[in-house]
Amino acid sequence: VMTILVVMCGSQTNLGGTLLKAKMRLLGTLIGASVAALTLLITGGHSLASQIVFLCAALVFSYVAGSPVAYS
Repeated sequence: VMTILVVMCGSQTNLGGTLLKAKMRLLGTLIGASVAALTLLITGGHSLASQIVFLCAALVFSYVAGSPVAYS
């Protein structure tokens, strides 16, 4: 519910901006889920290795989300 409110009532003033924002959120969710699934498959559920990969992925995704380019 919160995601819908953020996307629909966010800083986007036109429909095109809102749809682009929703598309980028969906794409980010799919990429994040894929990275998580691959990490679990590759590390075999090893806790420390999974945590290291997830930390690196979180740093990369945070950088991309905060960049001034129109990715976010």
